[in-house]
Amino acid sequence: MDFSHCKNITKLPNLLVIAPNIKRLELAGCGNLVEIHQSVGLLEALEYWSLYRCENLKIIPRILKLKSLQCFFLEGCESLWKFSDIGQNTERLALPSSIGNLTSLQSLTIGSKSLNDLPSCFFTLPNLKILFMYDFENFPKNLDIPDCFPKLERFLVMNSNITTLPDISSRFPQLMVLIIHNCCNLQKIPKLPSCVDKVQVTGCKSLDSQSSRRLLSQFAEKVGLPRNIVCPRGSSHRDYASETDYVQGDPHKMGFSFQIDGKVLIEGSKIPKWFNHQIGGSSISFLVSRKLLPSFAFCVVTQVQSKDRYESTISGYYAINIFVDGYKGLHSRTEYFLNLTPSSSSPYSYLSVFYIRDSSLEGIILNERTDVKLQFEFSNYNPEIAELTIKKCGVHVACMCSPQNSVADKVACIRIHERLKVSFDERLKMFFSRVAADVLPFKQKLFECPEARAREVYYCPLCEIAEDSVLHLFQCCPYAKGLWYGGR
Repeated sequence: MDFSHCKNITKLPNLLVIAPNIKRLELAGCGNLVEIHQSVGLLEALEYWSLYRCENLKIIPRILKLKSLQCFFLEGCESLWKFSDIGQNTERLALPSSIGNLTSLQSLTIGSKSLNDLPSCFFTLPNLKILFMYDFENFPKNLDIPDCFPKLERFLVMNSNITTLPDISSRFPQLMVLIIHNCCNLQKIPKLPSCVDKVQVTGCKSLDSQSSRRLLSQFAEKVGLPRNIVCPRGSSHRDYASETDYVQGDPHKMGFSFQIDGKVLIEGSKIPKWFNHQIGGSSISFLVSRKLLPSFAFCVVTQVQSKDRYESTISGYYAINIFVDGYKGLHSRTEYFLNLTPSSSSPYSYLSVFYIRDSSLEGIILNERTDVKLQFEFSNYNPEIAELTIKKCGVHVACMCSPQNSVADKVACIRIHERLKVSFDERLKMFFSRVAADVLPFKQKLFECPEARAREVYYCPLCEIAEDSVLHLFQCCPYAKGLWYGGR
């Protein structure tokens, strides 16, 4: 039965006589609903019950024997009071003690601006997996007790004046998703349990940069990312690494997809230093080896410009494409819902950090020196509400990137590199830049045994692995093969 936004309903009648086997009861937005018949608490087949924004509701069933109820929405029922406690000067929500009988309840949404505490029966729900809490002035004390919601997997706190959170790691050991939005007084994010794979913290103005860094450090430690890995190119990587929308290969032929194993989203535009590859724009390249194939993390900074001050959320999908040697690849596409900062006229930024395991790459990283390119894309279903722009991205990975030449040579290459407007592959363009700048391919002293005579060796300017020769260029160079047989 769907009575949502019905203005004429003031009292819900005896449903046990009318529809005893009803499974779904939708009463969201019934602003004039005052009373629900006691029989509703005896509907044993009821699985879904929404009282969202029933602002004048005052009477609900005292006895709840809803053994099949799985989803219950109690947000925005501002008039739903039980009694006034004069001694404590508080009021309590009219939740009967029989709510503990809802043993099948898996999802609960509850919220009230005037709610100060919850009855202890609320915390005896043994199978609750999803808890959404809105508009709380203070965090319920009873929620910070042992054995509270032992199976909780998703926890969302929004639009609340809470200053602290309970010890999530010990209280909710099975927690996988934590979302905190617009809790302006929240000062600290507690330690996360090991099974958490998604964290989103936005609109929490009292959290300083140190709190954000600590959260990212927890994430890095959780997935086992060493933070002392450096790229041989050093900080210069961000200066000259290629940035282009051109990608070799046909993205429609990428038949493999990978799973994101972890994600953190926080406000901010600064990428942590332990991401040893960083660049402005939406794509980034690096070299890896099959022998050193690691788990790795990557991140992207997205700038949001709100267009409608009254809208609080936007949705869409983010796509992450991984190209290998220009033509192989993986892709991931995931829906997102982004909470906007209220009444913000200036643009603000989000940092999204992702993590995937090496098992996703084992089938495509086959060479000792493989070029990998990550390309990020955000699709916005609500362009009239806000504009999204990818500002920069980064990767944390044990790479085999080649050291750069001197700063002067590099600057000369960059200047000519920028003048080449033809859609060459970036490394081929870089090679032409070196030629034009009269910067020779690097050479090394090679000692041959047993005489240990030193001789100068010029390495291939494309792959920079083997000694340069015509035979290598036309037959052996793995990068040149991509040009000869790549189809362009």
